[in-house]
Amino acid sequence: MSKPERILYRRLILIFVGLVLAAAASLGFTLFAGETATQEPPPQPTNYLVISEYEIGTGMVIADAIEEESSMVRAARESGEYKSVRLFMHYWGPRTALYFIMEPKSWQAIHDGAAKFLAEFPDIMNQPFKFAGHSDNIVTEIPVDLSGIKKQRRETKPDGTTYLFICENEIAPGTALNDAIEDHTSWVKAFMETGEFLSIRIFAHYNSPRFALYTLMETDSWQSIETGWNKGMEALGFEESMNQPWKYGKHTDNILTEIPVK
Repeated sequence: MSKPERILYRRLILIFVGLVLAAAASLGFTLFAGETATQEPPPQPTNYLVISEYEIGTGMVIADAIEEESSMVRAARESGEYKSVRLFMHYWGPRTALYFIMEPKSWQAIHDGAAKFLAEFPDIMNQPFKFAGHSDNIVTEIPVDLSGIKKQRRETKPDGTTYLFICENEIAPGTALNDAIEDHTSWVKAFMETGEFLSIRIFAHYNSPRFALYTLMETDSWQSIETGWNKGMEALGFEESMNQPWKYGKHTDNILTEIPVK
């Protein structure tokens, strides 16, 4: 083999070795990236809440309406499509109504749960509608990290009733949704720090009559609503906020009491 041939041969060997190393490095990077991807936590599923409102009409017997809604709660629970199904009743708010609140396991579960419900009550479509009005509201949860919250000592004692305080703020034209979420997140943290609420969750419009944010505050003491609200607003600077322009549209407060269904 001549000298030029030997030089060319060596160059070809070096190129081949380089290609092999590049391929190995590429494979190793792919495997490493795949290993890293598997170690990352999977994305959290979206939490939905279905709020069905049944307004009590003139002449209706409330006890009968509660019994009818209770049977619907039992059927929904038996469908296996929901994380929880609860029944609430108007206590203070815009309408005298019953509230059928369900947390589906997934978006598909809303459809499948309704189908199973209709199969359980096949004649419901042929019966006279007894209520004065009905609305469905599907909202989606906005997660709030409460891991760093330091709760104050609670001042009130349970009184045997579960209360659900729903604060609805409609997003006004010109208000950025992220700004509204930031506002509500700070409110939730301030109210939770009071120690007066069992849970506080934020939900946003998904399929519903209004483009709004919904703050759901649950407690087992009527006094906790006032005590927790006053302490939370004080921490947020209530007096200062009263001098700021209100940036939301329609606002509604609704306090419900839970009707235990077994």
